Amino acid sequence: MKVAIIGAGIAGISSAVYLADEGFEVRLYEANNLIGGRISSFLDYNSNEFIDVGQHIMIGAYNHFFEILKKLGTFELLKKQDVFEIQYRLQLDKRIVLKERFIEGRVGLLSGLLLFNGISLKSKIELVKLINKIVKSKLQSSDLNCYEFLQKNNQGDDAIRLFWEPLVVGVMNTKIDIAPAQLLINVMKEIFSNKSSKANIYLPKVDLSKLVNPIGDYLKKRDSVLLLGKRTKRLIIEGNLLKSFEINNELISDFDACVLAIPPESLRHITKNSNLEELQKLTEKFESSPIVTVYLWLDKQIINNYFEAIIDSPLHWVFNKTMISSGDGNISDLNYYQLAIVISSAEEFQSFSYEDIYKICIDEMKKYYPAMKSANILYWRVLNYKRATVKLTTENYGHRPKSQTEVQNLFFAGDWISTDLPATIEGAARSGKSAAKAVLTYFNSI
Repeated sequence: MKVAIIGAGIAGISSAVYLADEGFEVRLYEANNLIGGRISSFLDYNSNEFIDVGQHIMIGAYNHFFEILKKLGTFELLKKQDVFEIQYRLQLDKRIVLKERFIEGRVGLLSGLLLFNGISLKSKIELVKLINKIVKSKLQSSDLNCYEFLQKNNQGDDAIRLFWEPLVVGVMNTKIDIAPAQLLINVMKEIFSNKSSKANIYLPKVDLSKLVNPIGDYLKKRDSVLLLGKRTKRLIIEGNLLKSFEINNELISDFDACVLAIPPESLRHITKNSNLEELQKLTEKFESSPIVTVYLWLDKQIINNYFEAIIDSPLHWVFNKTMISSGDGNISDLNYYQLAIVISSAEEFQSFSYEDIYKICIDEMKKYYPAMKSANILYWRVLNYKRATVKLTTENYGHRPKSQTEVQNLFFAGDWISTDLPATIEGAARSGKSAAKAVLTYFNSI
């Protein structure tokens, strides 16, 4: 049996790996010349370095994604924190730390929350009580957004400001007052339901593309193929089956099943050309949420950690790219130091020029890092990833589709479909595996 997979992001790669392992002949089509979607990299000609389309924090709960990396032989390119720890940076060089305490795992993380010195004792007790209720499956969110849910469950303003809001915006790439609370509940269950905490942080030591680049060779060894520069234009459906699809003005019909592993905006274009009104209406319920990343090359080191969260700022995270890529953290006596500064859910920055975004970034960095005032900026670059993730809200959460479509041999994959997870790398990887299982079920039924 032959399976066509359209889209070589994480969802498509995930489907391709599982189906190729099951012995199917897989053809993985990608419209661009880069694979990986949100975890791709490109050569910046001015710095002569590869830079990522965005920086990512991965956690131990990324079971499906890590399984893919292990199959591709790239899992060792990730750096795992020895102990879970997040440094929170406040203005005037002040900082607080959330850290696993006394014992590894869930108990140690909850102990760390109780010792989190930025939050009052009352708020810390309510915070831990809420997490325990979530883990014991005693809470459902109905149609509440995250902020409403936290307010309803007695979360203090200090706990929301320092713990919940950075978590929601960072994980969901959506504002706390529109993100579905059920997704937050699901994330907390993923992290805390096991005695061994799944919050352990992993960071890529290499350009993101290197994590998935082996997929071409992986497929080739299994009589399958990766095809780049193949943009899908329309689908041709007869009765209840997908008969063919058009790629680069060529009709492709040599397949038995097809997985569409593409985001809603790409699917919207294809369904419009295919006169598939119901599918088109579905995609219109989902918008994109942007992420802005500002890369700085400095002549001095201004941050001594791998990454830090920034509080009360339009900036959200600062990553010490030079320190992360070194592996062991030893970065003394270098000619330059590279930072990646991340602004999640960056809708308000879409009308700004790159120059304006850069200036805002520098002004904010000087408030939080006094050493920034004396640093020379050797080079900078702003990336505005307008379609970084789908924006999941209380309005569209219930409309996320399943892997199986009404067309018998057509399946969906992607971080926007129903996975019970936010639009994360793990959500995309899980959707790809779900689509692969749905394909297997279909073939077993015919």
